[in-house]
Amino acid sequence: PALLPAYVLAGRFDRPVAILGKELLHVRTLLAVEAARLAALYAPAGSLDGARKILASAKELEHDALAHVERELDFFRALVQSSEIWPSVWLANAFFAPMRELQAALAPMVQHVPKNHQREMNKLLDLIEQRDAEGATAHVRAFFDRVDVELLGAIGRVLTSAPPPQGKGSPR
Repeated sequence: PALLPAYVLAGRFDRPVAILGKELLHVRTLLAVEAARLAALYAPAGSLDGARKILASAKELEHDALAHVERELDFFRALVQSSEIWPSVWLANAFFAPMRELQAALAPMVQHVPKNHQREMNKLLDLIEQRDAEGATAHVRAFFDRVDVELLGAIGRVLTSAPPPQGKGSPR
């Protein structure tokens, strides 16, 4: 995962940008779905308070794409942590740091904050608190499916206009 930001920001891809963008968003969705599933199955009562605080503070970030994506990563990380399944937390941490770096580079250029984010994530927390793992994972998937339609075009424009890499070859 640590190679992801360098690879994407280098701007030299083995597949078309549209495919790369779609697959990166798919991986993000898989991680979010797993965070919701773990929290719904294992989070003890009261352990979602951290996620609720993060979400509450995200309301004021609706016009700041970079702050929004950072807060969203914090939110999903808090969901994984609430499960207290520590090997999953450790694995998630390996992905969150590179995702944070990549999003920090792309968010200011993409400038996208999903509509109804606050409402949708509050609904997700409600499903998790009801221990509805199936409903929570379906909700996350449906939310990101809608969001990704909006994001794909913007990400494609950003990645195709990314500056050429320094030196020869693409990072691997």
